[in-house]
Amino acid sequence: MNLIRDLWIVNDAGVVLFSRVYDEKIDAQLFGSFLSAVNAFAEELDHGGLNSFSMEKKKITMFKEHNCLIIASSSPKYSKKEVSKELKAIANKFFETFPPKMIEKWDGDVRVFNEFEEQIKPHLDEFLLLL
Repeated sequence: MNLIRDLWIVNDAGVVLFSRVYDEKIDAQLFGSFLSAVNAFAEELDHGGLNSFSMEKKKITMFKEHNCLIIASSSPKYSKKEVSKELKAIANKFFETFPPKMIEKWDGDVRVFNEFEEQIKPHLDEFLLLL
């Protein structure tokens, strides 16, 4: 079962390289910058960063890989372990498609990452059936 509703991939500068959000209530770049800053603050305090937090109707799960934050929202009824496993599979696919060296040399045009949505549809689309 696919558990992830929304997805953001954010570089160290807080720029959202890729996002796939069903009901966008806040600008993706603003959200990415905010979570990047919160994670940087958490890293300073705890030397580990933020890995999840919950709201009433959403849980945010995230981890850092290749200088990018990989962030997903899901229902709070799913365990962090379940969501993290699915998120890790998506991250692996992202870095296979866009190797870290390519991202380091990236010219700033986020459109190059748009093709990734087609590759991850199997990880995300089933969620619509659960709503």
